Amino acid sequence: MMYTKPKLLFSLILILFLSACQNNPVDRESIEEEKQVANETVESEDKGKEEENKSEAIEKKSQADSEVVEVDQNEQQQSDGEEIDLNKVVKENNDNPKLFEDIEQKFYIQGVTLGDPKSLVIEKLGNPDEEKEDSSELDPSDTVLSYNNLNIYITNNKVTHMNLQTNEGFFKKEFYNLYPNRQYISEDSSMFYLYEEPTGHLIYAKYDNENFMVYFDYADGNFKLNLDEQWIIKTSDQNRLVVIEQNEPTVLYNTYTNERFGFTFEYPSDFVMDEPPTNGDGITVHNNELNVTAYGGHTNVVNEGETIETYYEEDLSSINAEISYQQIKDNWYVLSYKEGNEIVYKKFFFGDSTFNTFIITYPVEKQEVYEPIVTHISDSFVPSLNE
Repeated sequence: MMYTKPKLLFSLILILFLSACQNNPVDRESIEEEKQVANETVESEDKGKEEENKSEAIEKKSQADSEVVEVDQNEQQQSDGEEIDLNKVVKENNDNPKLFEDIEQKFYIQGVTLGDPKSLVIEKLGNPDEEKEDSSELDPSDTVLSYNNLNIYITNNKVTHMNLQTNEGFFKKEFYNLYPNRQYISEDSSMFYLYEEPTGHLIYAKYDNENFMVYFDYADGNFKLNLDEQWIIKTSDQNRLVVIEQNEPTVLYNTYTNERFGFTFEYPSDFVMDEPPTNGDGITVHNNELNVTAYGGHTNVVNEGETIETYYEEDLSSINAEISYQQIKDNWYVLSYKEGNEIVYKKFFFGDSTFNTFIITYPVEKQEVYEPIVTHISDSFVPSLNE
């Protein structure tokens, strides 16, 4: 240690100094004895210092251990508090089941079902991201609770219907494929349904423009009529859909673009194209059984103040058959019905200055054969509206 050498040197100097002061000759044996005594003194001091340091270290360690114990106790108390919160979270998670469930013949989306009071919705899902007015023109709800991509419609403080924006793959995985005995599909394969007959709960999903939407509502007379007419078909075995898809022959498609009105769509490459009209407003393509006519026109020319509703009502009044399927949105509508031995499917797109539309007809008895082609044509149709 650094303090031993200075002490030894000092002891030797002291002995020599005393000997000189007494005018006595230096006694080597005495010096050796004094040296030994000095060494022992130093060693004793070193040992004492070491014991002192050790004692201090033990004391510091004891103090540190005490502090650690205190910290551990505090952390344990805090951890206990957090554990209670976690238990609460676990309970809340148990109260909030998976996204979609069918319990006692009732459908649930995020633990909420039709008829639930508004207070229960907020209790389960928390405060909504937004509470807004219902913009629907026909029979609007009192209010809409918006949670990210889920909208819950409330009337008289109870849930009347819901919609969810997602994608087709997720819907089939989390909704449709889980309940094969409740599966239905539209005749053109454009809409998927899950139906609980005892409660009237109906889930239906389809593309709304570019978005895939899931709707939750009560089945109405229109749905039941479509079941009776087999425009909506029950698919008790989901594999049936897979078999149909696998057995479909490969169909190649051409693309048609209308230069005057800008719409485009795909049609089977083996179809015949009729000579287009001289005004260039559209085209007709067909084989011996399926016919597609697509064209455009101008709005607000013959009659001022035309809307999507005026065209919709005019079409409805001109159809002398029972409508099997109908739907109207802000800028488009669909009508489907049987006319004699043919199925007629029409979709109409409305703009402030132009409209686009297509009409597909094919034999009722060839419905399963042409469903995939009709779906492809409909999905590929892209309107170009002057809005």
